[in-house]
Amino acid sequence: MLVLKKFSKQYAKNPNYSAKDVSFTVSAGEVVGLVGSNGAGKSTIIKSIIGVLPFREGTITVGGYDINRQPEKAKRLIGYVPDDHTVYEKLTGREYINYMGSLYGATEQQKKYAAGELAEHFGIRYALDTQIASYSHGMRQKICILGALVHRPRLWILDEPMVGLDHQTMMLLCNYIREYADDKHAVLFSSHNLDVVRKVCDKVVFIRKGRIADIVDLRVEKNFSLDKYYMELNGMQEEAGQFAPQPAPYALPQGGYPAPWNGAAYPFAMPSPPPVYPVMYPPMYPSAPTQSAASAEEGPSTGDETVSGGDKPVSATDAKKGKKHAGKKEGTRHV
Repeated sequence: MLVLKKFSKQYAKNPNYSAKDVSFTVSAGEVVGLVGSNGAGKSTIIKSIIGVLPFREGTITVGGYDINRQPEKAKRLIGYVPDDHTVYEKLTGREYINYMGSLYGATEQQKKYAAGELAEHFGIRYALDTQIASYSHGMRQKICILGALVHRPRLWILDEPMVGLDHQTMMLLCNYIREYADDKHAVLFSSHNLDVVRKVCDKVVFIRKGRIADIVDLRVEKNFSLDKYYMELNGMQEEAGQFAPQPAPYALPQGGYPAPWNGAAYPFAMPSPPPVYPVMYPPMYPSAPTQSAASAEEGPSTGDETVSGGDKPVSATDAKKGKKHAGKKEGTRHV
């Protein structure tokens, strides 16, 4: 369905190739994942396949049509979900689906299916008559998916499709990708989520610095570790060996500070516990006199106890009277 042969792409004023000698195929009934670090060349490859980026070296054919020589026929076979959720915000969801269907030659029955059963499947049917400008990030991703599927493309391409989706919609999309491929369609998508790639893909194309580092058929390599291989591919051999279950770096004793690990090797350096200093708070009020144990046994206060202060004891009644004149200064006349 999709064939790339010696595809290369070099941007103007850049001596390095963004993609160099890329060759792989995506057959009907197959899900292929593009995996690579940021800047590896995944988006360049995808945008060249859909005809957005022009190129001069190599060939890309979709359903037998060359994307450079027969772009209209090739593009009609493609459904594309971008990573930036580009949509026409002034349209409603239903208008957007009908517009995309008209561009790709979808039948009225296909448009009704996309705005009906398919929209219900992805949980967005209730919002189809609302302007897209009011949609959330995840809802825009869903409407992009519907717009890409309205004409039932033979090749479905998704660039980071899981970004912005909640867990439930993510699982729905994973299942639908698998079902769509099983219905004799081809699916190509790029993702950094290796768990999704492992669940959905039949084949994985690893991209590194614009070149194909490896192509792994997961139908043959049943126990292949994507995480470990991805780390090794990017020069992180030490981290790659740590994907086996590891003990916790800190053991938490009851009622104590987490104690340092007991000396066993651990891939990440753990900082020493910070020193604990007593927290000093300034007193909000002057310290109140404490009542002695002997006076507490005598019973409640009668209002005539003595208060210590100065050279001789002062009764509580006299102390209250003195407070009324505490603010007066000598030589000051009060009216």
